[in-house]
Amino acid sequence: MKAASRSILGAAPDRSGTLARAAGTGALFLAVLVSSSGCGDGLSGVLGEARLELTSPSGGETWDPGSTHEVSWTCNAVAKVKIQISRDGGTAWETIVARAAAAAGTYSWTVSGAGSSQCLVRVSDAVDRTPTDQSDEVFSIPGYMVISPNGGETWYCDGPPEDISWTSTGMAGNVDIRYSTDGGATWSVVQTNVPDSGSYGWTIPTDESETCRVRVQGVGGGLSDASDADFTISARPDLVVDSITHMPSGLNAGDTVTFTVTVRNSGDADAPPFNVGFWSNRAMSPVIGDAPEQDVDVVGLAAGAATALEFVLTAPADGHYAAWAYADRSGGAGSVDESDETNNAGPGGGHGWTVGGPPPLVVNEVLPGSPDWAEIYNAGSAGVDMTDWDLTVEVAGTTRGSYTFPAGFVLPAGGYVVVRENFGTDTATDLYTGFNIDWYNDGSFGSATLTDATGLGVDFVRWGTSTVTTPAGTFWTGTNPSGPVSGMTLGRDNWSTDTDDGADWENTCGVDSDVPTPGATNGPPMSVGVTSPGGGETWYQGDAETITWATSGVTGNVDVHYSTDGGATWNAIATNTADTGSCSWTVPPAASSQCLVRVREAGGGA
Repeated sequence: MKAASRSILGAAPDRSGTLARAAGTGALFLAVLVSSSGCGDGLSGVLGEARLELTSPSGGETWDPGSTHEVSWTCNAVAKVKIQISRDGGTAWETIVARAAAAAGTYSWTVSGAGSSQCLVRVSDAVDRTPTDQSDEVFSIPGYMVISPNGGETWYCDGPPEDISWTSTGMAGNVDIRYSTDGGATWSVVQTNVPDSGSYGWTIPTDESETCRVRVQGVGGGLSDASDADFTISARPDLVVDSITHMPSGLNAGDTVTFTVTVRNSGDADAPPFNVGFWSNRAMSPVIGDAPEQDVDVVGLAAGAATALEFVLTAPADGHYAAWAYADRSGGAGSVDESDETNNAGPGGGHGWTVGGPPPLVVNEVLPGSPDWAEIYNAGSAGVDMTDWDLTVEVAGTTRGSYTFPAGFVLPAGGYVVVRENFGTDTATDLYTGFNIDWYNDGSFGSATLTDATGLGVDFVRWGTSTVTTPAGTFWTGTNPSGPVSGMTLGRDNWSTDTDDGADWENTCGVDSDVPTPGATNGPPMSVGVTSPGGGETWYQGDAETITWATSGVTGNVDVHYSTDGGATWNAIATNTADTGSCSWTVPPAASSQCLVRVREAGGGA
C-alpha cells in the first residue's frame, strides 16, 4: 500500500550533506542522509520525511483467535508506533499496543477479542498519529461480537423484552447466552442452545445492577464475546391515581368541599419527586399538558406506597360534576420514567360529585331484543330539559350510534321516556333514534350511556362481557349483570336509586314479574333506610353496637356491610341475614373518620 509521510523541515534538503540555505530565506540547515537501517523499511530519505506503510494484514486474511500473527510495516523517521484494530470497518478502534519500536518493522500479536468479518489494522506514529496507515481491505477473525447491550444502556425489568444482538463470523452451531450482574465475575443463564441468528428477545430479570454484561458463546464453551462495558438493569416506578373522595357528601353551592386524592406507586422502584394536578370538573380524562385548577408537589413515593393529597375549593352552582387527578405532570411534562405512562390519570370515569342533590335521571330499563329500546326515568322532583343530551349505545366495543334528544324536550318529575330504535313519531313518552341499535338478542354484551348537553356522564349501564369504559361523571362497580334472554329486559331492582353498581340490575326485569315494563316502574319500589349509625357517631373498636334499619318492598334477606373510606370499598358484616331491622356488630380494629354502614337486599338489590 502507499506509504503515508509528512515533512518536518520546510526547505528542500541539499543531499550533499553540507549546510544549505533555504531559497529566499536567511535560514541555514544541515541536510542529513538517513540510511535504511534507521527504520528497517528499505527506504532512504532525509530528516523531515516521516513515512509508515502497513504491509500485513493487508486484507482478505483469516486470523484465528489464539493464533499468533505478525503485524508488519515499513517506515522512515518514526521512533514509536501505535497499533490498533477495528472490528467494524474502521468506525471504532481498539489498541493492540500503545508504543512499539518502529524500527522493528513487525509486532507479534496473539489474536484475541470479538470475532468479525470487518477487521482492519492501523499503525500510526505513537506521538501524534501522523503518519498513519491501515489495511487496504478488511480481514476476518472467527468468533462472536456482542452488539447490544455493549455498555451504557439501561434495560428495565418491568419493561418489554429487549433484543440481545451479536454478529457471528466463521462459526457453526448454536450459542449459549449468559448475563452477569457483577461486571463479568460470575454468569447466569439467559438461554442455552439458541440458534446463532444474531438476535434473541430477552425478558429482563429482576436482578437490578449497574454492572451488567451479556456474553455470547458457542454451545458448551469455546469462543465467546461479552459486552465491552457495563450496562444497567433497573426497575421503574408506576404512579397511579387510586381514588378521589370528597367531604362532606351533602353539598350546597358555596360550601367548602375537601377532595382527597390517593396516589399509589404500583411499580417496583421508588419514585423521585413528581407533581399531581387536580381538576374539580371536566368531561374527559386529562392529559399531561393540561393546566390543572390546583396542583401539589410530592417529594417522592416508595415502591408499593400510597399518599393522600387534599385539594380544597368552594362548591359551585347546583349540578353534577366529575373530578380528575393526574400524577407526574411536572408542569406539563412527565418527570418520572415509569413502567406504564398511560395510567397516570384517574380514577377511571372521573369522581362524580353533586351539588344540590343527586342527578335525577337514570337509565332504568333496556331491551336488547327486537325492537331494541332504552327507558329513561326522572326520579327527581322537577322536570329536566334534555335538549342536546345524548344516549349512546355500544355492542362488542363498537358504538352503534348516539341519539341526541330534540330541542325543548323536557322529562317531567316521575316521568319516563322510552328511546326506541329506527323510525317513528316522537311523543312525550316515546322517541325514535333513526338508526338500528342492534344489541344482540341473546344479551351477551352491550352498554348504554346517558350524557348531558356538556358531554358529562349522567348514567351508565353495561351487561354481559362488555368492558366499555365509563364516561366522565359516572361510575360502575361490581360485576356486570348477565344480559337478558330474548324477550326479557335488563332493569333496575331499585328503580328510584342509582348506586352505579352492577348489583342494581337484574336480567329478568321486575321484582315480581319478568314482563318488560316500558314507561312504568320495574316492580314494587324497594327501599332500605339505615337508622343507626345515622352519621356523626363515634363507635369504639371492640365495643358491641346495634345496627338498625327499616325496609319497604324487600321480601327476602339482607346484606349488611361497612366502609372505612367513605363508600369507596365495602366489607361484609352479615350476608343473607334475616330482615329483622337490626343486627349486633362488634366494631373491628379499623380506625377511620369516614365510616359508613350499608344495608341492602341480599345479593345486591335495594
